[in-house]
Amino acid sequence: MKAESVFRLFCWVSCILLAIMSVGAINSSFFGGLAMFLAAILLCPDFWRLVRRFVGKSINGVVFATLAFPLFFTGFYVSVSSQIPGALPKDLEKVSEYFKSLIENGSMEADKAKAPGPMVDQGGVNFFRHVMEQDYLIGLSGGKSALAELSMINPVDRLPSYRLARLYRESEGAADEFYKGKKIIVSGEIQAVRINFTEEVVIELPGSGPFSNVQAVLDHDSGKYTGSLMEGENVGLYCTVHGRIINNRASHIYLKDCTSVDFSEEAKEYSGRLAGKLDAWLHAGGTHTFPSEFAASYFLATYLTGTRLPSDNPCRNGQAALERCISSLEAFDTRNLFEMSKGDLDRWRKWLALPPQASHVSSR
Repeated sequence: MKAESVFRLFCWVSCILLAIMSVGAINSSFFGGLAMFLAAILLCPDFWRLVRRFVGKSINGVVFATLAFPLFFTGFYVSVSSQIPGALPKDLEKVSEYFKSLIENGSMEADKAKAPGPMVDQGGVNFFRHVMEQDYLIGLSGGKSALAELSMINPVDRLPSYRLARLYRESEGAADEFYKGKKIIVSGEIQAVRINFTEEVVIELPGSGPFSNVQAVLDHDSGKYTGSLMEGENVGLYCTVHGRIINNRASHIYLKDCTSVDFSEEAKEYSGRLAGKLDAWLHAGGTHTFPSEFAASYFLATYLTGTRLPSDNPCRNGQAALERCISSLEAFDTRNLFEMSKGDLDRWRKWLALPPQASHVSSR
């Protein structure tokens, strides 16, 4: 009887110690910590009593202890091995890392629920919007653009009207697949200007032959086209390709919703949406909705660059004109400001759930 009491005491002590060890081990390996925790449960005499009530017969505690110790040593091995790269089988290591990340993310969410994140500087958000507006304009014009490199925008195709008509003549199917419904910039000499039966202004541009021209229908909003309407003048139009239409012997390429080549309104709308998304992320924290971790870190670093500008800088004013913002930056080494801002990334990383490697961004 005395031996049984000593054995039960030993099991109680072991149960408590293993439970404590499993909590530390689970930070290194989910499976290792779980195995050690299960071993602790098997060594707990109250668990034996619970099993006996469930199965309806007495089971010796030695049986549970016999099962517990191999389970403990297995958990201990997995936990220690997880600290050594390559020591665990790849599949087990990946699954273990996955569960570990779930635990860490849950802990991060709990921390955020307890304490607010860093203060958001609206001037920095305004700077970000101005920079993205300029970057959008550069990207659509085919220049070096961060948004283009992040595959968030694509340069607009430019081609003469006769070239577009020739592509349709060579292969209408291929031309439709590439251009139909897409906005492009078309240039050419005005051959004629007329009003069609729906009261739309149509500019006729050179095509691939005498019975094939390009007909550009201007946008219903007349204010969106400020170019020439004089025959013989060269123009550039920003249009949506509608496709080829055959009338009797003539074959024409139709363009619709044509405007002057001016992306300023699009740039303002795009940068405004992007700044709104960034602002919401900075306030709420947690997972972002940008295309990649690198994009999120780049946008964060750009915002932080704006926080280092003087408070009266036009770029920090949401109502300032883009030209005024860009000209004001000539007095600053913006590349150096960008690099300095990266020092603040770690302060934001945990709040925004960004992995450490995503913080390695460079100025462009």
